[in-house]
Amino acid sequence: MSKLDVPVRGDGLEVLEAFLESDRSPPDSMVLSDLDGFLTAIAIGPDLIKPSEWLPVIWGDDEPVFADEAETQAILGSILDRYNEILHDIPAGHRLAPGGVGTAARVRGARLPALPDPGAVRR
Repeated sequence: MSKLDVPVRGDGLEVLEAFLESDRSPPDSMVLSDLDGFLTAIAIGPDLIKPSEWLPVIWGDDEPVFADEAETQAILGSILDRYNEILHDIPAGHRLAPGGVGTAARVRGARLPALPDPGAVRR
């Protein structure tokens, strides 16, 4: 356990959430819900972006303070695990093709599904 009680073992998302909300995570860093949206956008994008390019964005304009190498590995491993979970959950053919949103992009020959009309959703 570190001084701020951020465990380096245990459930990855709980460890990650605790770290992101701790004083050792920069004030402008993402919280877990922000991180999920960010990782989803990277995962469905038309181009592969290396983690070395997107990991610094998570922390904002500053760098996190890790207690030791074990915590560094636990936190970065949790982020990469979450990214891989999101990649796994994306249905086949739902990544954006080059050209992106709004261009009627095709993925593996199939049109991307349209979002439902919010007015048509029944509650």
